[in-house]
Amino acid sequence: IKYFPDAIVEVTKRSFEGNLQHHPDKPLFWDKTKSTDELDAMMRHVIEQDWNAVAWRALANLQRECDAERRAQARTRED
Repeated sequence: IKYFPDAIVEVTKRSFEGNLQHHPDKPLFWDKTKSTDELDAMMRHVIEQDWNAVAWRALANLQRECDAERRAQARTRED
């Protein structure tokens, strides 16, 4: 957070705006069912030079990768 404080604030704003758009009646959370095309959307945002959206999509993709790795590790421990 200390490396990119302003960028983190902008991504946080984007998260809040998305939550208001999709779930205005609920507390802030990421509804992972709303969009699963992070890399395609990220490239569209690169072309549009919407850097807040690029950062959000990059973080969303990274989170999905982390989630998948965590699930894979859990399956390995179960075997």
